[in-house]
Amino acid sequence: VPKTPRLWVLAAGLSAAVFYAGLAGFSVPTQRSVLMLLALAWAWWRGSGASVWTGWWQALALVLLFDPAAVLGAGFWLSFGLVGALLWASAGRLNERGLRLAVRAQWAVTVVSVVALGSLFASLPLLSPLVNAAAIPWFSWVLVPLALAASLLPLAPLQWLAAAAGEYTLRLVQWVAEYAPEYAVAAAPPLLLPLAAVAALIVLLPRGSGWKPLAWLVLAGFVFYSPNVPQQGRLNVTVWDAGQGLSVWMQTRNRNLLFDTGTETAAAAQILPNLNAAGVRRLDMLVLSHHDADHDGGFAVLAQAGQPREILAGQPQFYPQAAFCEEKQWQWDGVHFELLRPSENETAQDNDRSCVLRAVAGGQALLVTGDLGRRGELALVEKYGAGLYSQVLVLGHHGSDSSSAGAFLNAVSPHYAVASSGFANAYRHPAAAVQNRVKAHGAALLRTDLSGALVFELGGGEDVFRGRLKTSKPYWQKKPFE
Repeated sequence: VPKTPRLWVLAAGLSAAVFYAGLAGFSVPTQRSVLMLLALAWAWWRGSGASVWTGWWQALALVLLFDPAAVLGAGFWLSFGLVGALLWASAGRLNERGLRLAVRAQWAVTVVSVVALGSLFASLPLLSPLVNAAAIPWFSWVLVPLALAASLLPLAPLQWLAAAAGEYTLRLVQWVAEYAPEYAVAAAPPLLLPLAAVAALIVLLPRGSGWKPLAWLVLAGFVFYSPNVPQQGRLNVTVWDAGQGLSVWMQTRNRNLLFDTGTETAAAAQILPNLNAAGVRRLDMLVLSHHDADHDGGFAVLAQAGQPREILAGQPQFYPQAAFCEEKQWQWDGVHFELLRPSENETAQDNDRSCVLRAVAGGQALLVTGDLGRRGELALVEKYGAGLYSQVLVLGHHGSDSSSAGAFLNAVSPHYAVASSGFANAYRHPAAAVQNRVKAHGAALLRTDLSGALVFELGGGEDVFRGRLKTSKPYWQKKPFE
């Protein structure tokens, strides 16, 4: 092609790409597409015959040059990673066309997505390959051209058609997402993740390889990996960093209990992915202390994904198939659990209807009271007295001065008092008065707003505190003054 016509062809193509990317909002995928086209156009103009990998690397470098923070987003890794998988899988198959090429591309994306989604989100949507197979051509050949045409041509019927097509498509996708099954993928050990990435690439090699059976074995190990569980008679406890909310996970050798869910956002973005990463695929019991959004806002999320076998609540009328958390005791794997109740008060506010749970393993105990106020705490002291003694106390109402009365702290005598509160929260929890009372009673104050999730082990040694869930963080995740 002579250089002058070639210039016009390249200019027209790049202009169309930039125009489309502008309409799409210049997200990372559209940036990647434009920059890859730019790199390939430059190579074509020079006549250097650069490979598609050159365009991929140059686009990657340019995206990071213009937006270095893009590397912190999952979309960056998925966007470039899946395109890289397509390039890798298509190497040596230049003659493939049509349906065979589409199936090959979907297969490559699916294999790499197993590692990408499993590591980033600790979950694999099982219907994703089928949904993508239908959604990609529908969006590419129908919805996007229709939306662009409606944007350029101010014709009411065309605009209504584009809006209706987009609306009903999103409704269908949302409906499928709500009921589609997902498989929880436990967090892999440090060495297993890179091995799984290499194994995915080996599986996608165009020629037969003696390494492929081993690669499949590594991928199976990544998907079905199961973390260690507590020994018989021990209890692992994690007080999640649920922001200005509460969620506590308790695990015995064969059972899992979740006390409160935090807000809906915290449940979807933090609690559920963390449970998946811990290998918890079903909850044996979900306890909802009371009907406040910072304690039960994630009920729908956890109920659908965690499928709890039993649901107990302080106000069960708000949840389908929930029972009242009446006073009772039970044992799981040598660990003793008991639900405590202060004197019932039908006129009590929501906070004072909170469930109270105490767990004991090897003579060491944890007590969590939801948002129970001072009146309820004193009623517990009057009813149970020294039976409240616990090494770990999750402070009531996130460390508010409305809870954690002195007499209650005397009865519990905790070694550790945990305030589950949001960073720089508007309520200034934990309150200064509560901090002073905890200190006066000789307990160590631990705060999720400064330390993130906190881990305890009951029945496993003299000191129950095992430290932060995440002991090392990159600098951009560190909170100031922690």
